[in-house]
Amino acid sequence: MKQTEDEFSQLAKLAKNGDKESLKKLLLKTEKLIYISLYYLAENNCELSDVIQESLLKISKNLKKLNDTKAYKSWANKIAIRCFYDYKRKNKKSENCSQISQNDKILTNIICEKQKEPIENCINSELVKVIKSSISKLNEPYKLAIIMREFEGLSYDEIAKLTKTNVGTVKSRIARARCQLKEYIKPYME
Repeated sequence: MKQTEDEFSQLAKLAKNGDKESLKKLLLKTEKLIYISLYYLAENNCELSDVIQESLLKISKNLKKLNDTKAYKSWANKIAIRCFYDYKRKNKKSENCSQISQNDKILTNIICEKQKEPIENCINSELVKVIKSSISKLNEPYKLAIIMREFEGLSYDEIAKLTKTNVGTVKSRIARARCQLKEYIKPYME
């Protein structure tokens, strides 16, 4: 369910000029975008809602400062990731959430847009858990790179700018992350 750059850019341009309805639509689309990225970064789902709200607040407050609305997705993603790591630093002692959260159900619905049979919903729900668990095992630079590429749909150049590395490093991290994920998921594919 990836949104095109043009949709975000157009809404950002209108919102930046004071259109409140466009701002509302933009923030709703951005919330889904941020959620998908942070879902795989977060160790548990308890921290997500606070970080997402903080991110959306900062995005709406600073939208007027955005010079190029075509770079909105990268800009918003950068804010969300900074908010996430700020939250992690402030809350070193993370609370333990072992319950199946509403967020898992939301992500499953995003991944599986069509209404399916109960058995398919169950399989998809388990698949989401396996993917999240596998991604959480990756080292931080690999995790961040693969999430930005596969879930955000960012280009290698955009990821390099956001992570302040070169494109070769980004490609290497993504390749290594894919190899590691393949190994983690292999037992479930047999």
